[in-house]
Amino acid sequence: MATLLCASTLLLSAPSHASFSSLVPLNFGGYVAYSYNYMSASTASERMQLTTAINASGYVWQPWFATTSAALNLTFTNTETTTSSADASSVTGTFTFSLFPRSRFPFSLMYSRSDSRSASFSDLTQVTGDIYYQVTRLSMRQTYRSRGGALTNLWYYRNSFSGGITAASTKSYGLSYQVNSAPNTLGITANYTSSSSAASDAQPSAYVVALNHIYTPSPSNGVTNLVSYVNVDPGTTDSSTSTVGQASSSFYWRPEHRALSMSGGVRASESSSSAAGSNTRRSLNTNIGAQYRLTRRSSITAGLTVGSTDSGDAQTLTASENLGISYASLRYTLGAGLSWQWQTSASAGNTSTRTDLQGSTSETSLQSYGAGISHSLNGSWAAGRSMSFTASASQSWSGSESSSSDVMATTLSHSVNLGANRRGHLGSTYGSLQLSDSRTRGESRSSFQRAGFNLAQDLTINQLSGISGNFSYNINRQEYTTGGASNEDTYRRYANLSASYRHGRPFGVYNLRFNSRFYATKDVDAAVPADRMDWDNRLQYSLGRLGMSATFRLTKSTSGVPMKSLSFQATRSF
Repeated sequence: MATLLCASTLLLSAPSHASFSSLVPLNFGGYVAYSYNYMSASTASERMQLTTAINASGYVWQPWFATTSAALNLTFTNTETTTSSADASSVTGTFTFSLFPRSRFPFSLMYSRSDSRSASFSDLTQVTGDIYYQVTRLSMRQTYRSRGGALTNLWYYRNSFSGGITAASTKSYGLSYQVNSAPNTLGITANYTSSSSAASDAQPSAYVVALNHIYTPSPSNGVTNLVSYVNVDPGTTDSSTSTVGQASSSFYWRPEHRALSMSGGVRASESSSSAAGSNTRRSLNTNIGAQYRLTRRSSITAGLTVGSTDSGDAQTLTASENLGISYASLRYTLGAGLSWQWQTSASAGNTSTRTDLQGSTSETSLQSYGAGISHSLNGSWAAGRSMSFTASASQSWSGSESSSSDVMATTLSHSVNLGANRRGHLGSTYGSLQLSDSRTRGESRSSFQRAGFNLAQDLTINQLSGISGNFSYNINRQEYTTGGASNEDTYRRYANLSASYRHGRPFGVYNLRFNSRFYATKDVDAAVPADRMDWDNRLQYSLGRLGMSATFRLTKSTSGVPMKSLSFQATRSF
């Protein structure tokens, strides 16, 4: 007790600048920005904006006791078009307060309010329109971390909007608790949200409760359990309340350096509604899967899924099983820069469904089988120190059949890729050619062919400037046949061109940067031939706390009406 009295005496006799009520500012800052934008298309518009922001932060008494910050933003905007004009202003203030920010139990509060007004006038209709609205936000959060590592959070959020003849608000509060005690992690979350609006008497609300448990005894295996409950109330006298509850558990077992790995889970859910005539729906689903590595190149996978659904007078039970095997060969070196590899796989599956409805029972069963094989040939060659070539070719076949069809569906695909790369002291150039063909046969027939060419270049002019470009041209053809009738072929050709130029010190001005980008695309065989062009130029300059940028952009689309825009922005920070 004597120690406590001495400490209290020393605290009361502390200097005035360290008193409880003193506010110590740490720093001030902000910026002033001006922007101008001009846009011309079918009509012209001009927009000017002035923005000012001021912020300050500090602490009360001691930094460990309480910290504060405040910010004020003001924006004034004027917009002029050939037929109308508009003025707008916005003021936003934000205040934050933290109590014991460095402790195990910090408290934080944030409050902001935005006040916006705009007035417009139309030269054609001689009508003036005024808009005014306010947005208020409040959030509070209390955190507590125990010495054992448990983390607790309590929060409250409120947003409100008002303007003209309408108003609305939303509030939310909840809590979360998480504790880690290896190998267990337990988490609980509860949240309630409600809203209201002046335009309606309804006050919808929803609350969610969730319990999560994770058990990880080692990196190779673990279990995750989840229980959740959701209640949604539309908030009207004649509305129905909906609820959804579920519980699930999943596991994985992937031991290192072992051939066998497994995973699975179970999930039960129930959903209901208080509306007249609504049914309660219950479902239970389980699954388990396993993978076994026969060798480093081959493996077997198997899976089993069972699910049941009970909704009103209907009960459904579904079970599916699948089995697959795959093999990938070694990469064989053939010499002369060539290598070859092949892969194969096969699968089988079965799905059974039983439905009981009002005393009658129906059963269905579906079996499916599939197989595939593919191989690829790759090569790379160097022609001197600056030139290299690559080539690859692949072929694949896959087939599948099910008990619901008497025809096996097969797909045969071929592809060829050629590439060349040249590197020099000024940059690099890359070109490629792709050819592919895919044909599917079965109850329906389809074929797809593609040819594509790409050329890219990146050149360094000097230490401060460079240029890059890319050109691509593609041809696609697709044909689809079903029921013995052939649909019209789809044939498409399209090209893309892009180029950019960069300079780190144009006109010899330090801290001045220039970037220019050009992009064009053309779709020749579209129903309506489409093309687009975009040219963007940007200058950026910075000196200390002053930053400026200027942009000119020209865009032209299929409509044929070019759109030009010019913008300028200057920002001074302090």
